Amino acid sequence: MSLKGSIVKTGLSLDILASARNAMTAARQKIAELDRDINAAEAERADLYLAPMNKADFLAVMAKAIKAKAHEHLVLMARTFSSEGGRIGSEVADLVGTDRFYYHPTMPGFGLNPPVIEAAFCLFSEEGINAGLRRVADAMTWPEDSIPLAERAERLNALDTKIAALRTQRNALADALA
Repeated sequence: MSLKGSIVKTGLSLDILASARNAMTAARQKIAELDRDINAAEAERADLYLAPMNKADFLAVMAKAIKAKAHEHLVLMARTFSSEGGRIGSEVADLVGTDRFYYHPTMPGFGLNPPVIEAAFCLFSEEGINAGLRRVADAMTWPEDSIPLAERAERLNALDTKIAALRTQRNALADALA
């Protein structure tokens, strides 16, 4: 008996099988389309994430980083010279004016340490560093079509939401075919 005869004998029609095959083909095509959409959205996200920033955002980001580094050293100095857990604490008054007292503004109570030096430099020279960065930024060429960081964050969030929705839709179709 042929396949066609056995299908008819079991009560299935060729139309039902053809419809199922067409539905599976359409689902595979939709998965391929969703894969292309996901790849395009991910590429757009990568381009947006890596796009150059504008001058104002650059200066704001750098000023924020310098302020954070300056605060690190301020906390370090406060901890070092306080009697509540500092390394020198109450002994400082006894040592000042003697040949045993040594204070270097970049490393209170500590050895040479590049991160400490960097933080101290930011604390003691914050305005000068920012002025120098402004001079550097003024000498640079900035893209005219740059996207402000606030807008960029919104667009990145929208792309993340879109990519997640596309993946959910794609995975549901793939699971249905499995």
